[in-house]
Formats: sequence, C-alpha cells, structure tokens
Amino acid sequence: MNIVPRIEAWAIATKIAYKEPCVIDYVANITEECGEWLLACKQNDETERIDAVADIFIFSITELIKYDYDIAQMKMFTDGAKFILNWYLSSAMGRNDFNYHIISHLSNIDKLSDPRTTILNLDIMANFAVTQMITMGYDHFKVIDEVLKVIESREGEWSREQGKWLKDMSVEAQAKWHVPDYSNCKLAGVLL
Repeated sequence: MNIVPRIEAWAIATKIAYKEPCVIDYVANITEECGEWLLACKQNDETERIDAVADIFIFSITELIKYDYDIAQMKMFTDGAKFILNWYLSSAMGRNDFNYHIISHLSNIDKLSDPRTTILNLDIMANFAVTQMITMGYDHFKVIDEVLKVIESREGEWSREQGKWLKDMSVEAQAKWHVPDYSNCKLAGVLL
C-alpha cells in the first residue's frame, strides 16, 4: 500500500504543497497533536492516541513535500533493519518518553539556517510516528489509510488571507466525513 502519493495528491489538491515550508506552523500543529496524545493517555482513549500519532506522520510528510524531499529515501521505506531495531527499542516507551522524543526533534527542526537539519528531523518525526503506531500494535499503512479517508472526505477551500486550507465545518459537510475504524488496523499476532 503506497500512502505517500495519496498524501502528496491531497496536499496538492488543497494547495498545502505550494505553501512555503514554515517551521512555526509545523511546530504548532505537532504541539496540538501532542496535547491530544496526552489527553487521550489521561482518558485511556487508544483511538485518539493512534489518531494523534497518525496526524504527526501526515503533518511531517506534508512538510517534507514542501521541501521537495524524495520520500522514497525515507528510512521507514528503505532501512528495514534499523526500523525493526527502533521498534524494539521503543516498545517500552511511556507517555513521558513520547513527549521527550517529540520535543527533542522539534527543537532541532527550529534550526532555520540549515534546511538539511530540518529535513532530517522531519524524516525522523515521520519515522517515529510509524514506530509508535507499530509499538501500539497497529499496522501503520492501514492506520494512515483510515486517516487519509478522513481528510479526503472533507470539503473546504484555500484561504489566501489565512494562508491555509480551511475545512468546511457545516453540518452538511461534516455528515460526509469518513469516520475512521482503527479496529481493522491491528497487527495480527502481535503481543505487546
């Protein structure tokens, strides 16, 4: 399942791909997702936890697209051994480790003088999100497929004034939104 072309198509259709890379916007989005993660942990809501991690992946890939980064280079697609090692190393991660990892890489992304550092840390963030999904016992491709169904089902328009895509929040539009079902995204035979 190749999810990156769908993310790229969505980013182009919503004009997000044409926006200049913006570290401040990216960090704001990831911070919001970390808040959702923490609230979901507090409420023991696994669905919201997996949704927050998947959104971190989507935001990271979308930002990488703005840098014209060749997504095929990403370690999650090319370096299986390292990926599996990361999965084992992160399998004992708790709530605090999750946020520590996110904060440490967000601080590196802020080095605006060197886009290579930003790109590397965006790549690491996307890989971390994938690792976290697997650690939670989910097939990351299936999870991202569900999230993409959600964002692809939303209507909206590009706001030149706000410099972002605004989803249509009308009752009629929301009635068309896909509701994700992560129960079908569990990895088979994995005991965590």
